Amino acid sequence: MKDNIKLVILPLYRVENDYSFSVFNNLENNKNTLSLESLENNLSKLHFKFNFSEISIEGGEISLLSDIYFDLLFKLLETYNKKISVATDFVNFNKSLINNADVINVLYNFNHNSELVYKNIKAAVSSGKIIVVKSIDLFVKDNPLDKISNLNRLKIKSWKIIPYQKTKTNITEVYSPDIYQKTVLEYKKLSEYMQFSFLNKLESEGIIKTNNFPINTVYITPNNKFGLGKIDTNGFFYIEEVEDVDELEKKLKEFQSQQILLCRDCKYQLNCLADRYFNPALVTKNDCSGYKNLIKTTKGK
Repeated sequence: MKDNIKLVILPLYRVENDYSFSVFNNLENNKNTLSLESLENNLSKLHFKFNFSEISIEGGEISLLSDIYFDLLFKLLETYNKKISVATDFVNFNKSLINNADVINVLYNFNHNSELVYKNIKAAVSSGKIIVVKSIDLFVKDNPLDKISNLNRLKIKSWKIIPYQKTKTNITEVYSPDIYQKTVLEYKKLSEYMQFSFLNKLESEGIIKTNNFPINTVYITPNNKFGLGKIDTNGFFYIEEVEDVDELEKKLKEFQSQQILLCRDCKYQLNCLADRYFNPALVTKNDCSGYKNLIKTTKGK
């Protein structure tokens, strides 16, 4: 029986403007665009080993891609999974992206291109699309009621706060690891004012299963290679590229075995909030990159 993976397609690393908080911002000078011919070949190889439980298209700013590229990309991916999600900064209103995506995840931080992104979100909502807005904790920790009111006016389905993830080129001195947990708990107290689903609340309470244990995310990069997300000894996120599917499978199993060993006694495995950013160095009895303290506080046990 084949194992399931969450497949993330990265067609490009480029962005529209200088956006230092992208996890791929150190790769923006990489001007490559994923070859659809190479992707077709790599998908066939990968599917021989794995089932694709989820497929998402991310970047870089994917709305920079042409409608023709998107039409062909979606047609190719839908042979493996009919439901394709995308993640975008939404600085461009790409019609093919809107028409083809099953779920649109939008990064909206109330500051960077906020008026343009806000306008594009409203247009996508009006078209009937499922919009999930995500915001980095660093940008929403202050004035929470104002942020909630802003989101209510968008008439979105759901919202999620995501932890700031540092890379070699987006280090900020104003961030500390406990900001995420404090911010989520603060908004949880105000959830009665939300006219949308607060995904952090639902996930930490176990109402929505996160399916993050063990982590099973695999990337296909603009360099036409397979990749695994890793965090180095300095806490920087990066993608380790590999050429061969067999090598990918070996490295994925090694990574999963490490997580299983470190987290074997954790009773919150089904609610693990590490997503793709599991950091072995942060696993302690008291906390971890899966935010077990947040889960414990939310569940009250």
